[in-house]
Amino acid sequence: MFDQNRSLVFLFDAAGDLVGRIEGDDIHGNQVLASPARLVTVSARAVTTLTATSRAEYPIDESAVTAAANDPVTGATTLWFNSGRSSTFVTVAGDGTTTTGSVPSLVDAAAQCGDHAIATARDVGPADADGRYRYAASELDLLGGSR
Repeated sequence: MFDQNRSLVFLFDAAGDLVGRIEGDDIHGNQVLASPARLVTVSARAVTTLTATSRAEYPIDESAVTAAANDPVTGATTLWFNSGRSSTFVTVAGDGTTTTGSVPSLVDAAAQCGDHAIATARDVGPADADGRYRYAASELDLLGGSR
């Protein structure tokens, strides 16, 4: 049997007319993040960045978005994906460059402040003695590493 599931994003102008469509393999928890300069969305095969004059795709192989955030002033955007016992991320920085990486935990929530991505992540190792998992906040300085 063929898998016919798709992720579809339709783009409309201010008058409500259809001006574009992005189609890709199905991804759980799809997000569309917009700023005045760009729109960023995702399918199972690529993170797609659209501007008024260009379209750029960053290849990925993921199936579930766990968190996403953008800074509407700078346009910086980070999408987080569940990769089993870790989370991978793709960031489109304010200048349009793309960065990727991972953290050894599951990201449940995220925020973006300029080129800084902040995430709340869950340790998915053995549970603490009381049966709860540990949470930690992490900040990624996308220009210089993690903190």
